[in-house]
Amino acid sequence: MVHETSHWLLAKLFHHRIVDVKLLVMPWDVNLNEEHPRLGYVNTAYSDHSFYQMIGTAFIGTAPIYGCTAVIYLIYRLFTPNLLKLMTHTAESLISNPLSFSWNDFLYSFVELWKFDSRTLLLVTFAFYLIINITLTGFDLSDADLKSSYTAGIWILIFMSAIILPMVYFQMTDFLNYYLIGFVIWIVAIFSLSILTALLVDFGCHILHFFIN
Repeated sequence: MVHETSHWLLAKLFHHRIVDVKLLVMPWDVNLNEEHPRLGYVNTAYSDHSFYQMIGTAFIGTAPIYGCTAVIYLIYRLFTPNLLKLMTHTAESLISNPLSFSWNDFLYSFVELWKFDSRTLLLVTFAFYLIINITLTGFDLSDADLKSSYTAGIWILIFMSAIILPMVYFQMTDFLNYYLIGFVIWIVAIFSLSILTALLVDFGCHILHFFIN
């Protein structure tokens, strides 16, 4: 549901016309005859004459990555704020200054996080239950999602280059270092946490599948 809601929200943001939408297809209504059975769908249309709408296809196609990351971030922030703080700080440190990072301090802080009472244990269990569900169903991008994002993604890279390169040329490095690079590091840290979560869940599922079969 987070997957399709992400598509829908960004489609509205970029003024795409919503042709048909179903945020959740119940398991008994899934068409198993399709090559890739869908648990939901958002069909949109846009004007070829609108550059804004065309650029939007890149974000709409990859919307589940942002949507799932945002929801996972909120879950971490609400239910396990200390873990979120540790992981984002770790990611930021590894990105900005990896040579000064101390794995001993990280492991000590990580172990300390797991000393909590029964109420906190319940919240953490619920949080990871939500995260596992979102990870298993939300991050999978269809071929149509990726295809619609390709051309628009190239335009976005060109657009970003047109902004950043002149700033570098005119030596606006203070602004770049303080605002832009800091923001990028934070975004990368959040996405790294999201991707790490997805990889751990996927690895756990493979281990479970191995022992069950």
